[in-house]
Amino acid sequence: MSVSGLMSHLWSTLLESLRLFINTLRFLIGYSAFLITGTTPKFATRALAHLSSFSNGRLNDLLSWFISMRHPPDPVEDVTGTLGNLKKEDVKEIVSEIREKGYYVFDKKLSPEMCDKLLNFALTTPCTPMKMNHTDKLDAFGYVPEAPRIYDRDNPVSVRYDFAAQDLMQNSVVQNLITDPTFLILAENYLRSKPITDINTMWWSNASRGTEGSSSAGQFYHADLDRIRFFKFFVYLSDVDHNNGPHCFVEGSHKKKPRPLLRGSKRISDDEMKQHYSTDKLVELTGKRGTIVAVDNIGFHKGKALLEGERLILQILYENSSFGSSYIPIEINEHFQKNFTDYIQKHPRLATTYRWKT
Repeated sequence: MSVSGLMSHLWSTLLESLRLFINTLRFLIGYSAFLITGTTPKFATRALAHLSSFSNGRLNDLLSWFISMRHPPDPVEDVTGTLGNLKKEDVKEIVSEIREKGYYVFDKKLSPEMCDKLLNFALTTPCTPMKMNHTDKLDAFGYVPEAPRIYDRDNPVSVRYDFAAQDLMQNSVVQNLITDPTFLILAENYLRSKPITDINTMWWSNASRGTEGSSSAGQFYHADLDRIRFFKFFVYLSDVDHNNGPHCFVEGSHKKKPRPLLRGSKRISDDEMKQHYSTDKLVELTGKRGTIVAVDNIGFHKGKALLEGERLILQILYENSSFGSSYIPIEINEHFQKNFTDYIQKHPRLATTYRWKT
């Protein structure tokens, strides 16, 4: 190696070491603030993403172990709910498969009645379109929220429309799903701790952008690194095939990632992903309306750009810690069902990030 090359390498190493030191300091300060106030400074969320990537997830594993010691899961038992009658053995088998692959597609679907109720909500409740612009390419975010409006299925003006978290949480079907025994037992056993529900979302996607993916809409591969550990359920509320936006997941990438792809939450192109993973590991999760998928989105994933039609999807999120959350807290008000409020009063950790209306 030439002298100039050696100096460049040493300088790069020094800068990376300095960045690591600064982010470690930011994380420690931010986590201390979180333990005292229950809120996370934004700089600490960014530090978590950097350290999670740098350690290839080992920091998340270590922190999750401590959380499990403080909030251990209850013993596995038989439960009945949206996902059917799950025996202890079923729970262990499903969790084991998710630990191995990073995802699981359930045979049991959300009932047509519940799908209809959520579709009606999605067609009658204002949602926010993303204003797309030329900067919304790989690694460049062009998300500019516009005024909320009713989604016009015939004349979409954006590739994605998001529903407000507060509006969504006031929906009785969503409340029932969050406290569903089968959802909770799988989340609790996968996280190895009592779960917390945080930002639950629903959005429309469509083919108005053509085959060009949108970074802001999550249509390039990336990893979610703004929490210590996630567990998500995706519910397809429209038929999803290979042409209208399947959730794509890189099998096994939740456990360990190739060093060249450790870039925090930055987007990664399909071509680069294929340089490190075989085609059979790049899974497209398709399914009819009502299909339910569980994923660990610390693994690489994306929503495939729609080639035709539209997609309506609901995301139910559980986590083992609310560290990293910077969303406006959900207000529990008169729109919440008694069975939901009764449940979280008995299990307050589940709604750690929520606030009661004063």
